[in-house]
Order: sequence, then C-alpha cells, then structure tokens
Amino acid sequence: MFEKLKRLRADRDRAQARLNEAKAKLDEVNERLKAEEASSMVGIVERLGLSPEQLADYLGVGESEKLTAPMNNKKETKSKSTEADAQDKENKGIVEDILDESF
Repeated sequence: MFEKLKRLRADRDRAQARLNEAKAKLDEVNERLKAEEASSMVGIVERLGLSPEQLADYLGVGESEKLTAPMNNKKETKSKSTEADAQDKENKGIVEDILDESF
C-alpha cells in the first residue's frame, strides 16, 4: 500500500548521498585550486626575487592593511620616489612577461 512512498524515500536517500559526495568533491577541488593559486603566486614572487616586504610595497599595502584587502589606499602609492617608480615599472613588466609565458 505504501510502496510508492518507500520508493520515493529511497530515491531521496540516494539523491542525498550523491549530493553529499558531490559537495565533498567540490570542497576538495576548491582546496586544490586554492593551493595551486597560492603556489603560482609564490612562484612569481620568487622569480622576481622580491621579499615579502618588497611585495607589500609593490602592491601598495601598508603595515595596517596587510591583514585586509590589498590596494585599498592608492594615495600612498603616489608618494613614492622616482627611483621606486622606475623599479615598480620594471617589476610590472617582468610580472606581465611571466604571466604572458604562463598563459
């Protein structure tokens, strides 16, 4: 008498199991993607020969902003000396060359 209900509940349970497996697989793929992105960024910084401090300066991230999103304060980057601007342009060109080679 309740065969249809039993069948539908079984279908629901199988679908829930597949959904849980898919969510676990998505989480795993997202973790691998995040690790690969971080590895790629570290590789670029190493190729440029920048220290973490130099990278922060290049990105325009101040001491108080290092824990927040970068590039929040563009006014600080405009106050760099001309020598630092020349180095930034050179580094930017190198980064663009590396990225062009990667893709």
